[in-house]
Amino acid sequence: MTTRRNKLIEDEGTIYIQNLVRKHNCIYQEVELKNDQGNDCYIEFITNEVATSFCVFAQIKSGKSYRDKSGYKIPTDHNHLAYWANHTNPVAGIVYDELKQEAYWVNISKYLKENPLILKQKTHSIRVPKANNFSLFTSFKNHFTQYIQYYKSMENYGRSLDNFAQIDKPNICYDGFKSLYSNHRNKSSAWYYMISNFGKIRESDIHRNILGVISNYIPSDEVLWTNKNKEFLFQNNMQEKLSKLLTESFGLKEISLAIDFMREGIVRGTFNYKVYKVLSLIGYIHEKLLKITYSETLPERRDFDFWLFIHFSQRHSPDFTINKIDDYLKQFPDADPDGVIQGMRQSLLNREKIPMG
Repeated sequence: MTTRRNKLIEDEGTIYIQNLVRKHNCIYQEVELKNDQGNDCYIEFITNEVATSFCVFAQIKSGKSYRDKSGYKIPTDHNHLAYWANHTNPVAGIVYDELKQEAYWVNISKYLKENPLILKQKTHSIRVPKANNFSLFTSFKNHFTQYIQYYKSMENYGRSLDNFAQIDKPNICYDGFKSLYSNHRNKSSAWYYMISNFGKIRESDIHRNILGVISNYIPSDEVLWTNKNKEFLFQNNMQEKLSKLLTESFGLKEISLAIDFMREGIVRGTFNYKVYKVLSLIGYIHEKLLKITYSETLPERRDFDFWLFIHFSQRHSPDFTINKIDDYLKQFPDADPDGVIQGMRQSLLNREKIPMG
């Protein structure tokens, strides 16, 4: 009964924090338990209905074991203290009081920076000020928004790169990636490392996040751009820079990893379509897709790869694409059981553009 009771209180605290964050139009993202090394969630701030991409990671504690006569506390050990101290985004500690149905917070990162000797202790309890009521969310947001300046420094940049390079430790690697994008995306070198490291990373969730942030810099073709909203259209040469980096860094392995996010089909407005748009930035993508097609051993995957090749190749040359379709069907007579590729061939013969999504 005690275990179940504790779990109920934990859930109550998590839901309280989650609802309060979302009430203030900010983003609450849970960290899956298997990847949890001292953080339960991250909170991304929204300002004027625009995501800032600046995140605070948070450790949430709930229940009577985190309060005493003096107030609230977060008991912890050396490993957690070291992990938080080296984190490339600020870390908040939040204690939920189920009796008051309120929560209180502390800036763990600042606390450890101001008290470095604590890192030598095997155990330590971080005190949580009663004045830091989490229900006053604007104060919480303003505090950490100001604290971001340290996390934009070159010292943090180097630490972010070191963490991002730890591909055998997905949680730390993801921490490095998040900091590079949140705090240093104005640096060309940050994008170089994020894109060039893509193929070395083994965690698909990090692949997904990298593709997602790249897609943020591709104007949506579902938006009608007018004088009223064109200020939100990217006016810099960021897309050109990303195209150059992707062309140089994305070989067959990297493109294959990206294709794996698209195999259920490509529909406008979905993440699959965003990945398609990212691939469209790669120079001569059709040539690389053709090589991937012929290296694939599973017929259904090979047909999908070739189907994708046709979409990109038609832009290069319809006649070239038709010839490659003929070669493909001749080499793999059992391919295209549903006649999709044959139908695409006929569309190209009719000089019709084959739409995507």
